[in-house]
Amino acid sequence: MTKVPFKIQQENQLKQDNEVGFFEVLLLFCRQFILFDKILSWQENSKRNKELQIKEEKQRVYAEETSKAIYESAMKNAEMEQYRKLRKEIESTPQYKHWRNSVLEKFGRKCAVCGSIENIEVDHRYKSFYAIIRSHGVMNIIQAYECAALWDVNNGAPLCKAHHNQTSSSVYYLQKNQNKG
Repeated sequence: MTKVPFKIQQENQLKQDNEVGFFEVLLLFCRQFILFDKILSWQENSKRNKELQIKEEKQRVYAEETSKAIYESAMKNAEMEQYRKLRKEIESTPQYKHWRNSVLEKFGRKCAVCGSIENIEVDHRYKSFYAIIRSHGVMNIIQAYECAALWDVNNGAPLCKAHHNQTSSSVYYLQKNQNKG
């Protein structure tokens, strides 16, 4: 084995150190680049996930509000159907016929507004039939018989068809039915 001079050994060692150092720096750079890329990727995914979460939350809220609106509409329709049925039942009772005749007699069987005797209808004047039913919690015919406000002659007035159609409840009913057709 030949002996390599010390100076050459140092130069060779320096070359090796530099080469190793270069590769270590290159390796370190690659690791940092990969780590940086992973961080960027994680941030982008995090941003996408947040956007997706926001979108999903908006969709959930929309679906919840829509189903709530549908439910409320169905409940209101069912409630109105129940009200119409109860009203028809009440209007067919002897008590209602007596109330109606008492109101007509009080006003001389004439329209309380114009005095006409044509097409006379009896209106719950100050508090509507519907408002009385709701405010007193009338749910059946027995409760209707017991509800004094429903039979108050002072809350009734005979109106001709033209004036009855001008009352707020009639206007609402007519507009609602026009919008359906």
